[in-house]
Amino acid sequence: MRWLIITIFTFLMFVLDLGLSTLVEVSGVTPSFLLVFAMFLALTAPVDKVPWLMICLGLCFDLSILYPLAGGQQDYVLLGPGALGFLLGGWTAIQMRNVVFRDSPLAIAVTVFVAGLFVHLVIVMLLSLRGLGVLTAEPMSQWIWSDELGRRFFSLIYSAAVALPLSFLFIRLEPLMGITPKTATTPRRMRQVV
Repeated sequence: MRWLIITIFTFLMFVLDLGLSTLVEVSGVTPSFLLVFAMFLALTAPVDKVPWLMICLGLCFDLSILYPLAGGQQDYVLLGPGALGFLLGGWTAIQMRNVVFRDSPLAIAVTVFVAGLFVHLVIVMLLSLRGLGVLTAEPMSQWIWSDELGRRFFSLIYSAAVALPLSFLFIRLEPLMGITPKTATTPRRMRQVV
């Protein structure tokens, strides 16, 4: 894998998540370009590299979201929920490798939706735990977990739709990223004994 190229693509997806959020917003719902790129990597990258890729992309996802504090204080970034969610989503995508065709944009879009469900369920669960009275953290203002789940579900549908053209581009640029093709292991040549 070419880590510099993957880092550049990660940065581009991060910038698209931040910069295009107001331009492509439909009824308060935006797609996640980082999630699409993460699921593409989870389907195509070597299995031993996927957990680290998911943690890094999940942290970038966490950095792209600002949460308001109760009492009108300054918005803040919360690191962790996205990283854990992406880790579970990456594991789900690895399990789907035997079911889907990895070089198909439609398969990547389906993976974005299915694995994204797990990603967002983990994020909402962890953010909901933050509001419990047992923890010393400040609760988030206007946080209703059911509304958040609904918004994130429609965001997943939007992300899966965006994944179709975007994954076509990623598949074409796969050799540039240095992702090794997933071919079956070829048998070693038999030595001829003379």
